Formats: sequence, structure tokens, C-alpha cells
Amino acid sequence: MKSLNVAAEAAETVANKAFEEAAHLLERRRLSYVGKIREMAGSKKEKLKEQLELIDKEKAKVRQTCDGLEYQVEVMSFYCLIYSSFSVKLLATNLTKNGLITYENFLTFQVRHITKRISELSTQLDSFVSLRHPRENAYLLCKTESDLMSLENAVCTNIRTSTTFPPLCTLSLPSDSLQQCVGIEMELVLETRDYHNHLRKEGGDPVRVGVQTPKKSPTPQITIQDNEDGTYSIRFAPSETGIHEIHVEIFGRPIQNDNFVLEVSEHNDPVKTWGTGELNQPVSITKNEHGEIFILDTGNARIVVLDQGNTIRRILNNETLDVSYLELKFNFFFGTTTFTFYINMLYL
Repeated sequence: MKSLNVAAEAAETVANKAFEEAAHLLERRRLSYVGKIREMAGSKKEKLKEQLELIDKEKAKVRQTCDGLEYQVEVMSFYCLIYSSFSVKLLATNLTKNGLITYENFLTFQVRHITKRISELSTQLDSFVSLRHPRENAYLLCKTESDLMSLENAVCTNIRTSTTFPPLCTLSLPSDSLQQCVGIEMELVLETRDYHNHLRKEGGDPVRVGVQTPKKSPTPQITIQDNEDGTYSIRFAPSETGIHEIHVEIFGRPIQNDNFVLEVSEHNDPVKTWGTGELNQPVSITKNEHGEIFILDTGNARIVVLDQGNTIRRILNNETLDVSYLELKFNFFFGTTTFTFYINMLYL
């Protein structure tokens, strides 16, 4: 009994020690994650504070310009008022005779000065408007592993943030895209940029896409593919013709061309046309690795081969293609009597 108690106590000691080490390891991992999160959040806050300070400085400049402009207008109004008196008119006449500045020249000078100040104010307002978009975003995501065996080797790489600046991100059609038509899946490309207008090289942003259809019908199914290079492929198949408006948001903020407009037609227009009657009921077309185009010209029992410039390179003839009809034979049994039917199918 005594030996059993000793063994049990030793086992409990080992178990308690193991769990204490595990708890210490968990606490160390927790502090590491929390520290990294606070560091990233602090960096974002600093950038936002810098922008707020810049906004306050720009506001002060605009206010100073407005005050100076207001004073200039008051001065000109005051001189206009006193010039209306006869004595001032007489004084102005004497000053003109003596070669000094005239009232008209004075007003011209004031108007030019005010116009210049208004131009400066307009430039300051344009600069101020560009600051309305926050330079930073609130995107901060932490993903943890549930496998306790991996905690010892875990690192804080699962904490994600992003430098994407939605007002500079753009949506476009691929350069080789065809005309959009009903029932055919179309693709749009979302290109993300940072605050300095540099292309992003990684993905992971929370992208949300909405499609407004012409008849306000239910939104078609939308697929968003993260290409993990700063671009996202957006695909959907329109179900009706007309103008479709595409709205894209990142971090809940609209991109630069948020109201992207697409016109969907009933069918596609031909990419290329060839010939004025040279082909007779072509039924199939394909292309090889050299860019040559093969057309099955059934009416002329041949295959026409075109180059990339739609010029005939050669014509392939074959006896198996020169068939005008197909004869089918059917035997129908009724009792002991056999009936035979022949059906000729003419190739048109």
C-alpha cells in the first residue's frame, strides 16, 4: 500500500508538471499574439493620428485664406461706398490729373487680387478633399490553430492586416474579353493599390460585390477568386439584357469606380468575318497550336484552313467527306412476315 501511494504521488507530480509547462506555453503564445495584435493596431492608429493632424493643419490654412479673402472684400466694399460721395469723386479727379492711381485702376487691382486668392483657396480645398478618405483601414484578423501539438512551434504569422486603399482600387474588363451577353459567364478584374498608388502584391482582403440588374431582379450568383497577387477575379452570368451596375467594396468602403457599368446584349457580335459565299453551310470550327483555323465546309465536302489573317492557306479534300446522303435500313417483323424500310437522309 505504501509503495502504491508513492507511485501515485510520483505520477501526479509528473502530470502536474506537464500541465504546468503546457499552461506556461499557452500563456507565452497568448502574450505573443496579443503583443503582435497591439503592435499592428498601434501602427494603424499612428497613421490615422498623423492624418488627423494633417487635416487640422489644412483646415487652419483654409480658414486663414477665407479670413483674408473676407477682409479683402470688405476693404473693396468700403472704398466703393466712400467713392460714391462727391468730395471723394473730386479728390479722385484731382489725383487723376496729378498722374496718381485712379479709382478704376484701384478696383481692377483689388479684383485681380481677390481672384488670385480664390484660386489659392480652390487649390487648398482640392488638397483638403483628398484627405477625406482614411489612409488606414480597420482590417485586422487573427486566426489561431486548434492543434495543441503545434503550439510550441506556432508563430504569429496568422495575424493579417492590409495596406489596400479602396479609393485607388479599380475594376475593369480583361483586354481580351468579348461582348457581354445573356447566359454566358463574364469576368471582371479587381486591381488593388495602396495609399501611395502602388500595386498590391498579395491578397486576403475582404471583398464584397453587388450587381444591380436592369429589372431589379435577384442578384445572379457571384464568384470572387483571390488570385493572391493583389488582383481578384469576379465572375457571374447575367440573366437579362440591359445596363448592369457593379458595386465593389473593400473593408466596407467603395473602390474608385464603384459604379461600374456593363451593357449586356442578347448575343455576341462576330469577332471576325470571312468570305462572301465561299463556304457552304459550315458547321464546325477549331484552331491548332500554330493559330491556323480549320473550318468544316460540309456543303462543299472539304475542310478550309485559314491563317491568323483569315487568308486561305490550304484546302483539305477527302472522299469520306463527299457524301450527299446516308441510307438507313430497318427490318420490321410482323408474325412470319418481314418488312424492310430504307430511309435516305440528305445532307443539306
